[in-house]
Amino acid sequence: MAITPEQQKTAKTWQAMVDSNKALLLRKTGHDVGYWAEHARSAGLKALIHR
Repeated sequence: MAITPEQQKTAKTWQAMVDSNKALLLRKTGHDVGYWAEHARSAGLKALIHR
């Protein structure tokens, strides 16, 4: 299945938002997403998305 230009544009927009939020988290807290994910897991938080 081919990706349409609109799908590609949407994917880039979402990726830009994710990258921006990751950078903001790192700037504001000094820790990356991996740190916070591990911190939440060790506190007993489980993933909200079930695979």
